[in-house]
Amino acid sequence: MTAEELWDRVRARQRGIGRATVFRTLDALIRAGAARRLERPGHIYAYVACDVEHHHHLSCTSCGRVEEIDESYIRPVADLVATDRGFVIDDAQLDFYGRCAQCRAGSR
Repeated sequence: MTAEELWDRVRARQRGIGRATVFRTLDALIRAGAARRLERPGHIYAYVACDVEHHHHLSCTSCGRVEEIDESYIRPVADLVATDRGFVIDDAQLDFYGRCAQCRAGSR
């Protein structure tokens, strides 16, 4: 959900919550690895809760569903880049955008 959507939900329960508090909390969750910021169409950012262990995402541009994918999909590419470029990778964030199987099936 977007920060605005989250703020609207929280305000329904806590009228006095400030918009800035929601944004600061989201930033803290991102720094802690418990959330991730993804870009939606129209350059709008949405946030998803995440497992703290390293992973990447598949983000459906039709329905907005986000699925975590394991590091094992990306590790061979990261190892190849590190070897070919002599680069030590400390962190990587890779998100794939497209249509999920359900949305693809519905459009046929």
